[in-house]
Amino acid sequence: GAGAGAGAGAGAGEGAGSGDMEASNQDYEDEQAPNESRSAETSKKETNDAPKVEKKVSSKSLTKAPPTAKSQGSTQDNAGGNEEQKDLMKMIVQMNRKQASQQSEGHAILVGTKSSGKSTLIQRCKSSDKDDELQPTIALDYSFARTVDKGKTGNKDVAHFWEVGGGTSLPDLLDVPLNENNLKNVAFVIVADLSKPSEVIAVVQFWLRKLERRIQTLEQICKKDPKQAKLIEMLKDRSIRRFGDGGEKHKDMQGPLSNLFKIHPVNIVIVASKYDEFAHKDPELKKVMSRTLRFLAHTNGSSLLYTSQNEKQLISNFRQILSQYLLKGQQVRKEQRVVDHLKPLLVPAGSDLLEDIGAPPVDVSSLDRSKLSDPLHLWLHYFESCFGEIPSLHADEGPAFILDPKGQYKEASIDKALAYKEEDLKMYKEMQEREKEEQAKEAKPPPTRKVSKAPSIRSKPKSNAPSQE
Repeated sequence: GAGAGAGAGAGAGEGAGSGDMEASNQDYEDEQAPNESRSAETSKKETNDAPKVEKKVSSKSLTKAPPTAKSQGSTQDNAGGNEEQKDLMKMIVQMNRKQASQQSEGHAILVGTKSSGKSTLIQRCKSSDKDDELQPTIALDYSFARTVDKGKTGNKDVAHFWEVGGGTSLPDLLDVPLNENNLKNVAFVIVADLSKPSEVIAVVQFWLRKLERRIQTLEQICKKDPKQAKLIEMLKDRSIRRFGDGGEKHKDMQGPLSNLFKIHPVNIVIVASKYDEFAHKDPELKKVMSRTLRFLAHTNGSSLLYTSQNEKQLISNFRQILSQYLLKGQQVRKEQRVVDHLKPLLVPAGSDLLEDIGAPPVDVSSLDRSKLSDPLHLWLHYFESCFGEIPSLHADEGPAFILDPKGQYKEASIDKALAYKEEDLKMYKEMQEREKEEQAKEAKPPPTRKVSKAPSIRSKPKSNAPSQE
């Protein structure tokens, strides 16, 4: 008994490091105790105690599952764990899809007059507090802004900004941001400079024509892909519903002048910038400008607003209109519209009416009869009578940009070398012109002279005598 107790105590001391190890050592010592040599009395006592020990061992052995059952149990546990992992992955995928569906991503493409404030509008959209000095956009500039939903979702909406620089000299750059992959959520922003009133209508018309040609090209591209064959038509239907009231066609599109409307598959925003430089104009001129722009914007299904970088409310109007197209922001209500020509305009798409715009007060007797039925021609004629002839803008309007407009990076040696090269080029062109003229003279045949032929010797002189016959 003392030996067994000592053995058990030693086993317990050795196994003090872990509970499992301690239990196994104690069982092991208890099982080996009956086999040791002892006295008869001690042996009998141990023999009598043997069933208790066996009972103890058997009770512990019963708590342990047999190997096969253990392996089966572990297999079931692994299977259950795999199912739980699968369910967890499904939940994660569904949550990501839900968040992706709630996220919005849009593209704003800004075009228009040179130095009309396009870069400033983009900067104010991204941050209304910044007022840094901006450099002229050389060709095509890209930037983006991300907004975080402060609610429970925490979604991050992304707005991509593309600015086409160079005025109307680089219109083909529009093909880069406006493609078949992002047609679903595009805002096409035309920025016209009110400080140059005679060019406002020309700039708006130029970019509307360019947009229409680009949409026609994209329509041909989409028809080649079965998945996008009806994309353009679907987007046009969406634009018609947005332009109308409650999903129905606009009132003016159901009347006799419905052929005047051109609804595009993308959202159009016409921005007349630098209103602070136009506000002092004569009220009659402001009336002509506002009504002509309203007619153009309304018949093309676009929004119209005046902006000025010095007035925060006008910048806020622009941000709100852009947000509703790009980031699923709160829509500008039709009740918010401002059509008073003495105030900065704010006319959301579909909120205007032709009867509210009215007809231009022109003398039809001085116009071509074939164009009297075209209201747009009447408005343009009225506009020209107040602001002068509308210039015709073309893609090759001159240099797209000046590399160093402020002359900050002048280098005398480089400028001198450039002057020599330009002089050489001029002389080379003049020499080429002279060579072409000389070659043209040499290739021209000399003038032919009429030479009278001498009478042939063999020829007999004519006789006036009658023939013998």
